[in-house]
Amino acid sequence: MERLEKRRRELDHKAAELEREREAEHRRAVVLRELRRVPGIGPALARDIVDTCFDGTVESLARAAAQVPGIGKRRKEAIEEWIAEMKSQLPALLEESSSEGEAVAASYEAKKARLERRAARTEREMEELLALRRRAEEELRFLEAVTPEHFVRAYRGDGLAREMVERYLIGVYPEWEEPPDWFTTLTERFG
Repeated sequence: MERLEKRRRELDHKAAELEREREAEHRRAVVLRELRRVPGIGPALARDIVDTCFDGTVESLARAAAQVPGIGKRRKEAIEEWIAEMKSQLPALLEESSSEGEAVAASYEAKKARLERRAARTEREMEELLALRRRAEEELRFLEAVTPEHFVRAYRGDGLAREMVERYLIGVYPEWEEPPDWFTTLTERFG
């Protein structure tokens, strides 16, 4: 059970991480699209700038002049102006429906669906294991409930006590019958 709970926590963590990655990738795609609109910056240079400098904030692109070849004084100034405008515009741009956002969402939806299937499988395993545990605990409670007093009462003719003692002596299931499914599953899984 601990292993399954640990797996479920890991899947929850991965799902949250995947959502953060999706948001970061969407932000990156929007910034890349908008950066291409800066005069003197084409698709290739925009990609180089974003790949080299972007850390999730538009301010990080101010390092482009120092880190990306081909950015002179005019492009640096254009980027700095763009950054000043983009600080206020980016939140709204991220909320807008766009082809970039849809593409990012589509790629992450597939990953999210796989995680959800794994989480559902883990939940089913946990439910099955809990049902097995409950069944085994029921049997154990019955066996523990039978006391020497039940044996004495059965010897003196108490029919209910006799039935309890007989069931106790047979155990979880009679030797001459096939083990119940829950018992077989428990022994196969846990020895």
